[in-house]
Amino acid sequence: MSTAMKPKVRAIEPITLPDDERGRVGLRDPSRKVEHVLSVPQHVIPIISLMDGTRTLPKIQEEFKTQFGCELPLTLLDSVVESLEEALFLESEAFADHEMELNESYRTARMREAAFAGTNGAYPADPAELRPFLRRFFTHELGPGESDSQLRQGRICGAIIPHIDFRRGGHSYAHVYRRLAESEPADTYVILGTNHFGSGGAFTLTRSDFITPLGRVDVNQQLVERLVAAGGEQVLADEFAHKHEHSVEFQAVFLRYLHDSLYGANGSGPSFTIVPILCGGFHELMRTGRRPWDDPQVRAFLDELRRIATGDQPRVCVVASADLAHVGARFGQDGPLTPRLLRKLECCDRDMLRHVQRLDANGFYDFIAREDDRRSVCGFASIFTLLATSPARQAQLLRYDQAIEKEGETPHSVVTFAGMVLR
Repeated sequence: MSTAMKPKVRAIEPITLPDDERGRVGLRDPSRKVEHVLSVPQHVIPIISLMDGTRTLPKIQEEFKTQFGCELPLTLLDSVVESLEEALFLESEAFADHEMELNESYRTARMREAAFAGTNGAYPADPAELRPFLRRFFTHELGPGESDSQLRQGRICGAIIPHIDFRRGGHSYAHVYRRLAESEPADTYVILGTNHFGSGGAFTLTRSDFITPLGRVDVNQQLVERLVAAGGEQVLADEFAHKHEHSVEFQAVFLRYLHDSLYGANGSGPSFTIVPILCGGFHELMRTGRRPWDDPQVRAFLDELRRIATGDQPRVCVVASADLAHVGARFGQDGPLTPRLLRKLECCDRDMLRHVQRLDANGFYDFIAREDDRRSVCGFASIFTLLATSPARQAQLLRYDQAIEKEGETPHSVVTFAGMVLR
């Protein structure tokens, strides 16, 4: 193996292995582009941590000795690199070819199957179970109550809806979906999801229709092609990222349920379509002191999406499928989550959301930039994109929540989220 190579490990994550593999760590690909788990001895994890694409093999040896005070044999280093390369866990030509094949296979299918339905999923796969499962979020003690489908209180042109799992946040979804049920229906819902694991750029589209247990949700192909023309073919380069991403799927399921609840499941009533967009982070722009407008390709995409959102045909509602802060041990942060810290987190979230209520895209972006996104707001890009393209004149906060995870009685991690509508 050439000592001049600079191995770069892909975004993989460690997992705990069964007891019969003590002393070893599992490595897996959260993007699901590689399905298998690679089992490695614990002592190679520090070696892997040095493979960031900036160091040759001799430099990795030097850095290892500096940090850990012992020699790293080249034979061992070669073996680790070879194992990672064979597993497709390195940025390499082999992985690039594999990724290309995945994208082509996904595109050819032209249908995106439900990835989170079923016994071990986020919601029931059986329509007879799914409908009451979703209905209960409206009548939940924290829910908004049943909607009055006879009401038509103007048009909602945008919304922020959580993408946290239904069991923890379904009542917050319901607050927004009740308002959608009681407003003039949109023809197309542009769903701005979060690209949690993909390797694409700022925006990733798909032409594939979404299959849900309640029926198919078609993609508005004409609007997708307009956005591809504006953003360039790179907005389809990582299309496979949609296959295992939940943030668009959850909204597609709820929209299908909403439509069927209003008009029946027999295909009567007006049809609707979606435009699925996964938003990557704007963190590189943020690190260099720029805003999304400063990137010509991002700006071109935003401009076209704004034209779509402000047009009359079709009537469009832009949905940011977005959670807010991710804080605590699960997200790599030490220290207990005290009641005082949780109150402080809520105050910070609400300060941030005031920029949304003022429809201030730049203010929202600058707020997160000032704190260097230390609260890991995963809906950062989708909420900004909503604000940057919406024709809304007012925004209303309907619900704010914190989903707290505990070990025993001690909180250790929290995800925050909110429901909002824009008119």
